[in-house]
Amino acid sequence: HLMFNLLFHVVYYSSRWLAPETLKRGTYSPKTDVYSFSVLLYEIYSNGMPPYNDIENAKELRKGIINQKVIKREN
Repeated sequence: HLMFNLLFHVVYYSSRWLAPETLKRGTYSPKTDVYSFSVLLYEIYSNGMPPYNDIENAKELRKGIINQKVIKREN
């Protein structure tokens, strides 16, 4: 039970770095690795700011990434 909860949280909250096809179908490929690496580069370039930092709702973010329609909110 504890292992399931840990795995759920890792997958649920790591969606910021996963490619849309990985989130949608659970598939991994060199292309999804490139996507994840590019998000990592963005994070480094932005001085450690996580991607999509303005979106707190993980479910909303995951849906936006899958649909490739993540919209940055204006403050």
